[in-house]
Amino acid sequence: MSYLTALCLVLSCTQNLLPEKERPLMDPSLEGKPVTVTFSIPASGLGQPTKSILDSEGLIESEPYLDPERLYLVVCGHSQSIKYIRKAEPVRDAQDNIVTEVVPVSSIPDYPLTDGVTEVTAYKFQVDLELSDSDRTIHFLGNIDENQLTTGSYSYQVLPSLVSYQGKQAYWQKVYLESIHPLLDSNSQPVKNQNGSYLPDQDAAACFSYVPLIRNYAMIQVTDATPEDDGFELYSYAVIYYPKNGSVVPYRGNAGAGEDPFDFGATGSYRFSGYETCSFSKLDDELQYLGNMPQGVGLDDYIPTADMFEHPETSGGKVLRYDANATDQGFFIYERTVPSASMDPTFVIIRGKFGDDEKYYYYRLDLMETKVENYESVYKYYPIYRNFRYNIKLNRISSVGVGTPQLAAVSSGAEDISADISMRHLGDISNGITRLVVEPFMSRTYTGPNEEGYYYLYARFYNDVNSSEPNTDWGSVSAELVPMDDMSEDILTLYDDVGNEVHAFYPAAQEMGGEPGFRIIRFNTKVAGTETKTQKIKITGRNLRTHEQYPLYREVEISLQKKQTMILSCKADLPLQKGAKQELKISIPAGLPSSMFPLEFTIEAERVTLTPDNSYAGNNLPVTSGISISENEGYKGKNTIQFIRTLTLSEYNGLSVEDDYRTFSCYFKTNREQSATTIWVANDYFYVASTSFTNSQMDGGDISLGDNLNNGGSL
Repeated sequence: MSYLTALCLVLSCTQNLLPEKERPLMDPSLEGKPVTVTFSIPASGLGQPTKSILDSEGLIESEPYLDPERLYLVVCGHSQSIKYIRKAEPVRDAQDNIVTEVVPVSSIPDYPLTDGVTEVTAYKFQVDLELSDSDRTIHFLGNIDENQLTTGSYSYQVLPSLVSYQGKQAYWQKVYLESIHPLLDSNSQPVKNQNGSYLPDQDAAACFSYVPLIRNYAMIQVTDATPEDDGFELYSYAVIYYPKNGSVVPYRGNAGAGEDPFDFGATGSYRFSGYETCSFSKLDDELQYLGNMPQGVGLDDYIPTADMFEHPETSGGKVLRYDANATDQGFFIYERTVPSASMDPTFVIIRGKFGDDEKYYYYRLDLMETKVENYESVYKYYPIYRNFRYNIKLNRISSVGVGTPQLAAVSSGAEDISADISMRHLGDISNGITRLVVEPFMSRTYTGPNEEGYYYLYARFYNDVNSSEPNTDWGSVSAELVPMDDMSEDILTLYDDVGNEVHAFYPAAQEMGGEPGFRIIRFNTKVAGTETKTQKIKITGRNLRTHEQYPLYREVEISLQKKQTMILSCKADLPLQKGAKQELKISIPAGLPSSMFPLEFTIEAERVTLTPDNSYAGNNLPVTSGISISENEGYKGKNTIQFIRTLTLSEYNGLSVEDDYRTFSCYFKTNREQSATTIWVANDYFYVASTSFTNSQMDGGDISLGDNLNNGGSL
């Protein structure tokens, strides 16, 4: 709705390109009549798990992805009152087999667990709904015990309390329709099926098509990133304190009506639509979603024995033997809220060899991060969201652990361990005595120097891990430029507090926003060469007031690469008509570093003749206004309308590779008959590129502009 509102506001000032469409009222006698709707749902998990928590314990099963005999639709009115509940029936052939079809992943919204998957099998379903001239919100509920569903109430009272049927995985989605009208024939008469029910009109049918269901579980996995470097070899791991049962739908009761950009204006506190396209940071930072655990769902507090960690194959799935080649290996747990005083956190226990003594030790890993809020570091647990993968990368373990899993469970998490969770990087480390915070701590990619001055890192060091008072002593924090691995010329330049170029220095403690103890580390890059190179800045904290200094350090990795080539293509010719479909293909090199993502591409049609075609599932192109990215006279430097296409790392990795490029599409339709224009696309990591189409009435084809991109040329 925020996208539609912005679109209307912007376009209202530009020749009324999208006139408001009046929705005709339906014949009142048709209200409530049956209408048969057909839709498809993926039949197997994208990136189907290879291992699962033990089925017989009532935990999450790996099969089936969806029981086709247990799919229900809960239909709600404008106030979110439950109007009726329908069971969807799988379509069957003449031999009574359930009908399936192979669907390209590109035609349905992507899931986080989709690496390398290009197509999926889908079930076809039919369901009898009711014609309505009023708006309807429809909840799809898969693998559900129908006895939990009741009418005569409201969705936000019933759905948040639903739990998985017999401990199975469950699936959910929410679809909104302005109305459910019948399809009309050439004489404006409603069209019926052979069984006497009506067919839905095109608007209603388009809202179904392929419905992407959302899993109610998350994956937690551990990766030993550098076993050859740190002297630690990961052997096995287990997840401790996970929910015994799972909620079916995401629920956010801390949001007021109308506050959620994914809400369709419904009343009440049930707020989620568009979850499948939400990033982790959007859910965590912007929507402040805490996760959902219905009342009465407890945590499994069993801690596997040392024998189970030594022989994972005998643990009944409670411990996994680490396999570096099994990229889909992990534990599947239900979504859960953040820990509280009355609810223990979910954590990981790992077993591995340290050093050359051939002894095995146990360590505890907490899923935590530190955020800077109002210039203050706040130590928080990650919420565990459904449909997300948490990949804990062990970067460095520099000391021995404890002798049993039970001791690890009660020990201080992450003591002398450097571990990163892939969706966010932990910028706060401690050895149990002192503490070092670096913001932002992440790998960063740049395409050249900051012409206006510097790039910045911020650090604070604490003598006492439990103190809120940072160390302000000179010399307690140092910053140094780590030499290049191949001993070649530096790609970074480090600057001290007064702007001198240095290789190492002691940044002085300063105040920022009235908060003391901040150390500012300034750096810049050299001009990018012909290949990507990486260099690190090492930041170390020491307690100078004690004999044993307990140093802590963080290495921030900076990559420098030249701007990349982006290749565009589109249909070269469109008919002279409003609503003609246009597909823009954007090809970018394969093998881009993960630190570049997510990538935001700005798309601009010079003559403002295109608008997103929302009949394509997952075609999320928010509108914005800004300075034109066109290089052509008459447009350059002027205000215009643009669209933003965000490409996530998981989506990028799921794209097929052809001639060393990965290609994704954006779908548009024309908003005027004379629509011929040039389309421009820009991103800071790429040379600006363009492609054009005409209205010459000739047979259209693809046109590619791969030869003139370095100078931003166009046809």
